[in-house]
This record gives sequence, C-alpha cells and structure tokens, in this order.
Amino acid sequence: MVGTAAPGARRLRAGPWDLELVDGDLRGVRIDGREAVQRIYLAVRDAEWGTVPARVVRQHVEANVDSFRIELEIESRGPEIHVRWRVDVSGSADGTIAYAIDGVAGTAFSSARMGLCVLLSRTLAGVPYRVHHVDGSDAFGALPLLVAPQQPVQDIGGFAYGLAADTEASLRFAGETFEMEDQRNWGDASFKIYGTPLARPYPVAVAAGARIRQSVELRSQRRQLAVAVAAPPASPPARLPKIGIALPAEALDADAQVRLRALRPDHLRIDVDLRTE
Repeated sequence: MVGTAAPGARRLRAGPWDLELVDGDLRGVRIDGREAVQRIYLAVRDAEWGTVPARVVRQHVEANVDSFRIELEIESRGPEIHVRWRVDVSGSADGTIAYAIDGVAGTAFSSARMGLCVLLSRTLAGVPYRVHHVDGSDAFGALPLLVAPQQPVQDIGGFAYGLAADTEASLRFAGETFEMEDQRNWGDASFKIYGTPLARPYPVAVAAGARIRQSVELRSQRRQLAVAVAAPPASPPARLPKIGIALPAEALDADAQVRLRALRPDHLRIDVDLRTE
C-alpha cells in the first residue's frame, strides 16, 4: 500500500494488462507486449481550445500482483477556470480497467470541451473495429491507413478493436457521447477518442458548482473480431471531371507544343488583354 504527495511513474498490472501511472494518467496499456491504449486522461479546454493546466494534489495507490486501486484528486486551474476532480481508477485480476472522473466547477467559465480522452496508437491503423453506437446499433470498419480529414468514428458508446487474430480490446464509455479524430492531421501519433461531439455548439457556459461525471472501462477478449467487408463497385459511380490547362502569356516553343498535344487536354485557357495589340 502506497500513498504519495508527489506522484511519479509507477508500473501496475491488472490481469493480462501491463501499464504505467504517470501524473494521474494511465499510459502504455499493453497486453502480450502489444500496446492497446496509449493514454487515458482528463483534459479541460478553455473557450479558445487552450489546454488548462492540471495538477495532481493527492494520490493514493493500493497495488497487488495482478490488481490495483487508485484514488486521485486533480485540479485544473487557469486564469478564469477552476475545476476540482476526484478520479477513481481500478484494475482487477479479471482484466477490467476502469477510469472514472467526477469534477466540480469552482468558477463559472466557458469551455470548448472537457472530460475524458483515450489515445490509441497510430500503429493500429488498418486494424478492424466494431463501434457500439449510443442508440444501441453496431457498425464495423477499420481504422484508416491514410490520414482521415474528418472524424473516422462518431457516436461512440463502446469501441472494440483487434489486437491479434484471437484478441480484441473493448472500451465502454459513460457520461457523454464520444467520437474519434485522427491526430495524425496535427503531427500527433494517435487516434484520439474524446467526449462531446464537435457537431455541438461551443464553447459551452459552465456554471459554478456544475458537476461533470464520465467513465471509461477497458477489457480484453480472446475471440476473433468479425468485420463486414463491402465489395467495391463494379464500375465507377461517376465520371472524372474534364481537365484543362491554363497557358502562359508567352508563346510556346515547338517542344512545348508537341508535349501539349500529347496531353490531349479537354480545354485550354488563354488570357487575352484587349488593351494591347
């Protein structure tokens, strides 16, 4: 049993999972040597999307050979923002890891987003997944190999993804509707699952004394993840647009004219200045 005022990195185990506790975050959650979750943490964004600094003010850890329980008090404080969080984290011998946050706003403020975030490594690109939507329906797909400009997965209540031929990890969320963004858009090496969809208006006015409660649960299952694969269309659904070329003002030499004919453009654009002869 350990209680510390200034927390540092700590190795923990929960059934088949190996992980680290670092400044209130769970990091490098692995099973059979493969990383399933890069990071689980809470974050508060101000009205301009700036990240409000967070500090662990109290940490208590009870760790056994294959299980643990953690109590944290975390303070998010900025010039106009103050939220105090109680965080309960547990890992059991059956392989269940839970991370629950309960925050109280100490001031009235505006926030673009706040709550739980889960980062999945970019090495999971191409891995099959099953998403359980908030309305109870399921959908199947694969994490994008190429950078996705929009959210690749939305309306997340649960999310399961393959780690090996016979192993999948599953996340179950509560307290908010979650969605995923491809952080490779911004040079970060992860797929990020966060609460409060971007489609909702923001920033949101938060009253002093407001309560924010969210949780996520991670499990592993030894079974193959079935994936529905859509067959490609037999023919292109639409014709490609016609392609043309804008010619420079100066005359083309003979070689350029030969190359231009070989390209066979659909049209040529020429700017004519009628003020000159």
